Amino acid sequence: MNLLTALFILCSAWEVMARLADAVFFPPCSACLFAFDGATYIALLGHVGISLCRVFAGLSLGGVLGAAMGLYLGQHPRADRVAAPFLFLTYPFPKVVLIPLLLFAFGPGELSKLMLLAIFSFYQLVVIGRDAAKSVPANYLLAFRTLSQNQLALYQHVILPACMPQLLSGLRISLGTCLALLFFTETYATQQGIGYAIWDAFSQFDYPRVYLASCLLCGCSWGLYAGISWIEGRVLSWM
Repeated sequence: MNLLTALFILCSAWEVMARLADAVFFPPCSACLFAFDGATYIALLGHVGISLCRVFAGLSLGGVLGAAMGLYLGQHPRADRVAAPFLFLTYPFPKVVLIPLLLFAFGPGELSKLMLLAIFSFYQLVVIGRDAAKSVPANYLLAFRTLSQNQLALYQHVILPACMPQLLSGLRISLGTCLALLFFTETYATQQGIGYAIWDAFSQFDYPRVYLASCLLCGCSWGLYAGISWIEGRVLSWM
C-alpha cells in the first residue's frame, strides 16, 4: 500500500464517520478541505511558513550545538565525567515549564519561542550524540590514528559518519516534539504561526478551519519527516 492509498482511506474514513456522527464539532473532510476560498488557504500557508521558520531555527541552533557537544563528550571521558551529572539532573526536566522563565528573560517575542525549541533539541541531540560516540568501535579509531593524529579529521571521517544514523534518528524524534512545543508556544503572545491559526479558529468556533489548519500542521510534520528520510538516504547511502 502506498502513501496516496493510505491517505485516501483515512480521508474516506473521516468523511464517513463525520457524516454518521453528524456533530457540529466534527465536520466531514470535504467541508474542511473544499469549503474555503483561496485567500484562506494563502493566509494559512503564510502561518505554516512562519512556523517552519521557527522550527528550522530552533532545530538548527539547538540540534547542531547538542550533536557537537554530545560527540565531544562521548570521546572525552574526563569532560563526560564533569558534564554527565548535569545532564542527568536536567534532561528529565519538562522543558515546557521553562516558558515563564524564558518569557521573563527574553520577552514574549520570537526569541523566547526559539530558545524553547533550541533547548529541547539540544538535550535530545547531546544525549543521543554522546551515547553514539561512545559506541564507535575502538578499532575504527585506532586504524585512523595510525594514519593521522588530526582530531578534526578524526571527527569528520570516522566519528561523525559512524554516529550519523543515531543522530538522524534523534533529529526525527526531536522534530515531532518540537512541533508539539511549537503549537503550544504559538497560542500566546503572537498572531502568527499555525498554532495561532488553530487556536484563533477554535476561539471563533470555526471547526472546519480548525481541522484544515490541523491538517496543514500534520502535512508539515509529514513533509519534514520525509525530508529527513531523504537526507538519510543520501547521507547514509554508503551503509
